[in-house]
Amino acid sequence: MVHEDQLKLILGYNIKKYRKQKNLTQARLAEISEISITQLANLERGKAWVSCETAVKLSNALQIETFLLFISSESKYMPAELQLKDKTEKIKDSFRKKLNSFSQDFEAALDNVAFEYNFDHSSRENTKNGITNPRDK
Repeated sequence: MVHEDQLKLILGYNIKKYRKQKNLTQARLAEISEISITQLANLERGKAWVSCETAVKLSNALQIETFLLFISSESKYMPAELQLKDKTEKIKDSFRKKLNSFSQDFEAALDNVAFEYNFDHSSRENTKNGITNPRDK
């Protein structure tokens, strides 16, 4: 049996999940749904309950069936598990961003090394062939 507090967490988790899937900010979803940002934030944190009217407004704005806001993806749902899942998703997102940034930095470093190698290599070849850079004198 699901308790009211658990259902609030499920609702909040689902609102946030569908909002992010649609690439909406809280401000934009609140505007489309005609509710306050504070109310939306409280709903997403599982700190407030929703009226039928507001649930319908949110689901319409998210372009989903209203009942999807109240369904847990796990058969035995525990609030601690949901919080852990949310934290895990945040860590994964952070890791993906850092990995992407590292990848870009690494690519830039490789390009720089390749440029320096080619420049240095061509300078050595020119010296071997008797061609020197006038600036070196």
